[in-house]
Amino acid sequence: MSQQRLFEILEQVFARATDFARAHKLGWYKRTRLGKNFRWELNELGYDKRFVDTAAAGLLRCVSRKPSLKN
Repeated sequence: MSQQRLFEILEQVFARATDFARAHKLGWYKRTRLGKNFRWELNELGYDKRFVDTAAAGLLRCVSRKPSLKN
């Protein structure tokens, strides 16, 4: 899979995660659990450890942001 395609997929995942975080109140425990489950799933699918770490960190940044006032 090309880097461009992976980038597009991650953009979609992060957008969905951001929408989910806006709709549901995620405390630190739920964010941590989400990040761990995401990491485990990527590991199970056979992705490279460095990619998994980067993707999980990006996901956690998305769900940890304060909701913007712009909608």
